Amino acid sequence: MQILMKMSCTEDGSLNRNVAYALGVLAKKAPSKIFENHTGSAVQMLQLMWNNSDEDDAKDNCMCGLLKILQKYP
Repeated sequence: MQILMKMSCTEDGSLNRNVAYALGVLAKKAPSKIFENHTGSAVQMLQLMWNNSDEDDAKDNCMCGLLKILQKYP
């Protein structure tokens, strides 16, 4: 999570796309007791990347990551 946090503060759409995808995969696959402590920061990172990205692919992955979080942690 610390690496993803550091990488989420960029305006590089390609990097944001990959970080958003990674957050979605973690939300879906990581054990609940591990990821649930990071849901708030993950949502904040996705919002930051959404705002900093001009590329549609990056915004799509941000939205998908958010939806994966909401599916598992409503």
